[in-house]
Amino acid sequence: MYAQVLIGISFAVAAYQDVKDRSVNDLVWAPALAGAVYIVYALYPGLGLQLVKIGLVGGIALAFTYVGAIGQADAIALVLVAADPYQISPILPLFGAAA
Repeated sequence: MYAQVLIGISFAVAAYQDVKDRSVNDLVWAPALAGAVYIVYALYPGLGLQLVKIGLVGGIALAFTYVGAIGQADAIALVLVAADPYQISPILPLFGAAA
């Protein structure tokens, strides 16, 4: 839950900056990074599947960024959605982006 709140805060600030300036500062992702570190700490025994999910989505996001299909902030956001500890429910982080 705490990780989702931190990721949601980052998405809300990133969405605001994107609408206002059409660019997102890299420091916006700091709370989400703290949430991802918390996920690693909290899910240590069952971390394997989570790392596979983050790696797979991260690889796809990196490939899309490399060919120019999406921007850097979009790729970071995709990886952070994959870092959500609940396999089916990225509702709170995505709600932050919609706010």
